[in-house]
Amino acid sequence: MSPTRNPLVAFTLIEISIAVGIFAVTIVAILALFPVALRSAEQSRTESIVTQIARTVLTDLRSGAFEKARIATSAVPDFLEYNLAQAASTPVYLGYDEGGKVIGELAAASYAEPNPAVVYVVKLESELVTTTVPLLSRVTVTVESPGAAPATARRKYPLTTLMGDTR
Repeated sequence: MSPTRNPLVAFTLIEISIAVGIFAVTIVAILALFPVALRSAEQSRTESIVTQIARTVLTDLRSGAFEKARIATSAVPDFLEYNLAQAASTPVYLGYDEGGKVIGELAAASYAEPNPAVVYVVKLESELVTTTVPLLSRVTVTVESPGAAPATARRKYPLTTLMGDTR
C-alpha cells in the first residue's frame, strides 16, 4: 500500500510565487520611501539652521543702538557696526559654516561667486520706513544656501521684520 498525500498540507508553487511577488512589491515600495525621507530630513535640518542664523543676526542687531547696531563677523568677538537709521543701506554679506557659526564678512564683489568655504550666505539689508513712528526700519535677512553655488542657483530664505529705535 502506498502512502496517500493530503493536498491541504503543503503550498503549491503558484501560491509561493504569488506570496514572493507580493513581498517583493511591498519591499520595493518601502525602499522607495527612503530617499524621500532622507531628502525631507536634510531640508528640515537646513531650514532649522537657516532660522537659527537669521535669529542670531536679528538678535545682534536688536542688542545694539539703532544707529550703531552690531553684527558678529567671526567666532572671536569681532563686530561690524550697522546703521539702521539710514534711508537705504548697502547690503552686508556674511558667511556661515554648516553648523550655523559665522565665518566672516564677505566682500560685495564676491557675493555672487561660488565660495566652497561657505555653506550659508547671509545678505542683510535695511531701509528706513516713513511712518508716524520715528526711526522705524524694515530689515531683511536673506539666508542663501549652498554657498558653493553661484548666487543665481542658491535657495533663498528671506526674513523681513520691522525694527524701531527704542529710545
